[in-house]
Amino acid sequence: MKTSDKEALDVCAHFISSGDLEGLRGFLKGSKLNLNKRLGDFKLTLLHLAAASNRLHIATWLIENGAKVSRREKYSQKTPLHLAAYFGHLEMMDLLIHHVVDELSYSVLDPHPNEHPDEIFRKDVLYCSPVHYAVMGGHLEAVKFLIKKGEELNFYSSVGTALDIAIRKGFFEMVDFVSTNIGSQCLEKKGGFGPFSVHLSMVSGQKTITKMLLNKFPQFPSESLKEDWEREAFSYAFFSIIENRKELLRLIYEDGEIPSLIQGADEYLKRERELRIYPANSILKALHAAIEEKDFEKVGEIVEKEGWEILSKKTKKLLLRTKRVDYLCMSAIDVAARLYCFPFFDWLVQKGVFLLPFQSSIFERWCLIDIHPRAGDFFQRIQDLLDRESSEEAI
Repeated sequence: MKTSDKEALDVCAHFISSGDLEGLRGFLKGSKLNLNKRLGDFKLTLLHLAAASNRLHIATWLIENGAKVSRREKYSQKTPLHLAAYFGHLEMMDLLIHHVVDELSYSVLDPHPNEHPDEIFRKDVLYCSPVHYAVMGGHLEAVKFLIKKGEELNFYSSVGTALDIAIRKGFFEMVDFVSTNIGSQCLEKKGGFGPFSVHLSMVSGQKTITKMLLNKFPQFPSESLKEDWEREAFSYAFFSIIENRKELLRLIYEDGEIPSLIQGADEYLKRERELRIYPANSILKALHAAIEEKDFEKVGEIVEKEGWEILSKKTKKLLLRTKRVDYLCMSAIDVAARLYCFPFFDWLVQKGVFLLPFQSSIFERWCLIDIHPRAGDFFQRIQDLLDRESSEEAI
């Protein structure tokens, strides 16, 4: 009887998570399963499972018998090295990097892999490299290891830099190490887009981390950077509804500058309200107001009545002929993102609800990283699979 992909994954996950190489070899011999076949919902290879469960002897055997170290799973394009980094398995990471170099050395397209570290530390669908996931998993020694192997630390993924991820997770020691390693550029605008790391620490209410970063780099921000913030209304957006904004602004600005900044933030908020269009829809109006006021009890009441889709549902695009500008009737998630309302997204995380529009911002993805199906939730589901299989009897 032919074994389905899911059944094969469950059986192999059991043998791998329990470290039973002989059992795995016996099953593979009987089923004639290709070592590089991708199995289950995530389309993982056996080497992905070995890397996640830190079964070094099984990973070694798989590689020696033809398993490809650079093979990506189909769901989010992660290699086994991404998984080993997230779970902090140093010896496994060393094994995988060594054999990735071996694989690349035989590639006609890349005969000199040591000159191309991007080929070793490949990015997944979120443009995250292994170091991003080592940070996400909270493994400082794994981060140090990857840096020594040539990993780039200040690369901007679609959920932020390694520093941004450390800030989101609240890992003080990790933030300290990463920011020191990168230097003052870690607080500058990255590639001309995306939020500043120090802004992210502010909106997420992490005052200790914010103070540490600003004390570490007293030259930040430069006068030209301040001008960029004000010209682009970028800081105004961050400080439009944030708690304790005077206290936070004092960490960056002189007392005499603060009143005009608060005025700018208030004007930004007023303009944002004027942009919202409510075509005879009192529900959306009440929902947006509740988010702005951070009244999540009210948001919950509306969701209970209307369903979760009310938070992300878009109404039709309305053409306003004034100045020939197209305005979009904003969803609740749009409003929260434009006001950098971190508490709203944190509320979604607590509820375990992942809702993002197709064209979401870095800030939104950063806020929801723990429940993102291709980030935190991905690793949690793999851990759940391994935990479940390791506790069951052999099939």
